[in-house]
Amino acid sequence: MIISCNIAFGQAVISNAEDTGLSWWQAGSTAVEIVDWHPKEGNPTAKAMTIWISPTSDAWSGGGLGGLNINVSAYNKISVLVYKNVAGTVRLELQDGGPNQFVTADYTTPGVWQKLEFAIPAGMGNITTLLIAPFIDYPLATIVGEQSRCFWDDVIVFNDNTTNNQSESVFSGTGNWSEIARWNWIS
Repeated sequence: MIISCNIAFGQAVISNAEDTGLSWWQAGSTAVEIVDWHPKEGNPTAKAMTIWISPTSDAWSGGGLGGLNINVSAYNKISVLVYKNVAGTVRLELQDGGPNQFVTADYTTPGVWQKLEFAIPAGMGNITTLLIAPFIDYPLATIVGEQSRCFWDDVIVFNDNTTNNQSESVFSGTGNWSEIARWNWIS
């Protein structure tokens, strides 16, 4: 009998608005703020990043974070906790010195924090810059009041081994542990 186990180790916090990844800069026509007055239900952390978009803002407005060195051989996904008052697509732009890569996820829970997951495209080099555009597909001319506010927090890179078996191990069920076929540790 052979038992196969997928074991994932590690994740790395890219930004959490409190002590890691605080140098967000303006992307497009909106300013990024780190605030302590974000909605706390679903995300009780002390702070979160926010933008306020207007009907005349660039659709790709959001925030950018540079100076990164995300090892894409160890990680295959990025998650971001997002809060908006309207549903829609959230886009990340990932830069590695080559052509920029764009990945999207659908935000479907207006008025509630939602953890979005973005697959890191195959073939990318280490990610040096990440940008978030929370209103990429929303008709900005229709935005009124609080519809234009977006918060994000807990930007985390991790290895989802359900889509990438980088951390697979195979053991013999006979108790002979010398038959380990493969260990790839992720730290």
